[in-house]
Amino acid sequence: MDVLDTSISIPKGDEASEQGEKVSKKVCACLKIFMKTYKGSLLQFFDQLLSRMEHMWVKDKTVKERKIALKIFADVVEEFREEALKFCESELLLLFKACNDDEPEVQEVAAHGIGVAAAFGGSIFKPLVGEAVSALNANISDSMALHRDYIMAHDAAVTALEQIYLFHKDRINASEVFSTWLSHLPIKNNLLEVKIAHDLLCSIVEISEDELLR
Repeated sequence: MDVLDTSISIPKGDEASEQGEKVSKKVCACLKIFMKTYKGSLLQFFDQLLSRMEHMWVKDKTVKERKIALKIFADVVEEFREEALKFCESELLLLFKACNDDEPEVQEVAAHGIGVAAAFGGSIFKPLVGEAVSALNANISDSMALHRDYIMAHDAAVTALEQIYLFHKDRINASEVFSTWLSHLPIKNNLLEVKIAHDLLCSIVEISEDELLR
């Protein structure tokens, strides 16, 4: 877990910074493969991994470091699902806060992470659904949401709202969330989220045909 040690920060300044970012991305990719390959063994180190991530996404870290930590968190949740989230209530609250961070790149990754948590968090995520919806609504209704610097985060937040509607409809004001989500379609800029949103829309059409036809 030393690769995530907070004493090992991404170098600052031109070429060093670029190299540091490349190394960090490779570390994330390796960690994702490791999680898939040694899932059972990694659980015993989960507390250490969580501790490293928490320290990496605080305000005094660089935007790149915070993005990496949030991406790792989303990968962990996707792989370990409820098993991971049962340890992570405080981290989820930080994720909701990061969804409205000053930095649009952080907003985007955080919003995507909320969507992942909604899709894979099951019963562990349900008690926090209301706070998640509030954070996402604040993001997409912000006056800067459609500005070119923030549009990628907006698209990620809209998709996350869609995931909450699909997976936690019983814990929200479904008609209100549905209406909000629908009013922000189509999303066109964030191609990763476009694909996710399209797949989710197909699922929603199958189970919510009556609402779509109103």
